[in-house]
Amino acid sequence: MAGDLKSWVDNGLHSLIGMSDNILSEFCINLAHKSDTVEKLVHDLQKSADIPPSEKLHNFAGELFNRVPHKKKSTVNSKEIMIKEAHARELKNKSYKFIQEPPREPENRKSKRRKVDKKEKSTDCDSALIPLL
Repeated sequence: MAGDLKSWVDNGLHSLIGMSDNILSEFCINLAHKSDTVEKLVHDLQKSADIPPSEKLHNFAGELFNRVPHKKKSTVNSKEIMIKEAHARELKNKSYKFIQEPPREPENRKSKRRKVDKKEKSTDCDSALIPLL
């Protein structure tokens, strides 16, 4: 079916503007797919594909519009979707709770580390002071 549509668009473009191209025919099919009305498709073909306005263009656009499935408008407004998502995030955020900090270690442990470090340093220094004979 897609091959039939493409060849039909190729033939229509050839009769409309005197040439047909794979890229241009795919472009026209995509425009028809995205268009909501025939008038919008005619306007987009004139503006984007630089096809001059004529009765042939209106007939071609009308036939193409009828042959191609279109994007359907969603019944839900994008603003409503954003509001619902924000509400869902807010409910999720309210479900979070603070976690308690683990108890801190006493300060004595730090001083033990310092003592150990001092002992290691002193042993390193002692070994460096051995006299050479």
